[in-house]
Amino acid sequence: MAPASNRMSRAVSSMLSACCGMQSQQATVVDVCVERLTQVGIQLVAIDLDQTLLDIHTGGAWAHSAVELVPHVRTEFRQLVPSLIDNNIKVAICTFSPQTELIGE
Repeated sequence: MAPASNRMSRAVSSMLSACCGMQSQQATVVDVCVERLTQVGIQLVAIDLDQTLLDIHTGGAWAHSAVELVPHVRTEFRQLVPSLIDNNIKVAICTFSPQTELIGE
């Protein structure tokens, strides 16, 4: 069985493909999904932090810098989040973590 992070990454890719009704390269899927979200009037996308945006769970106790957390951001979200922002769709990162300053970075 694949590690949980690989299963989640595949699930996110599948979700993006399903959102757009197509199977294609990720960048194209993200573009089409953001276009569709814009067309239907979506103004905010909320994304869970631990084991969704990130491929790990910080446990609310990440002891390193935000820079050291960046490699754990899933590829799909590295493409999706900037595209949402570029298209004036607000992005909220949701978490139970008390480390809000770290997450804001």
